[in-house]
Amino acid sequence: MTPEADAPSRFLDDDVAVAYGHSDDIYVLKNGEEVKIPALWTATLVRQKDGWKIRAFHAGVNLLDNPVLAAAQNHLWQMAAAGAVAGSLLMLLLVRLFRKKESELRKNDHET
Repeated sequence: MTPEADAPSRFLDDDVAVAYGHSDDIYVLKNGEEVKIPALWTATLVRQKDGWKIRAFHAGVNLLDNPVLAAAQNHLWQMAAAGAVAGSLLMLLLVRLFRKKESELRKNDHET
């Protein structure tokens, strides 16, 4: 995570501040591939004797627009195309087999 503030912190009082910003997070998938997903974050900071401490932190990504989903959609389209090609080839093979069987049946009918 590489957080960057989008604006100066907003002070709620002398000892409490809220900061927000963005981050380009890098995730490593099970297959070893790394993807960068932009995220937004918000943090609440509290001043204590030994300095500012993060009291609350929230980060989130856009689940509907990210590289992992885009890759999954691309894979889905590839599989759909492969299925269409395989289905077409199977249909052609079946039509050919039925025509061959039909012509054999007609030939046997004419011979009898």
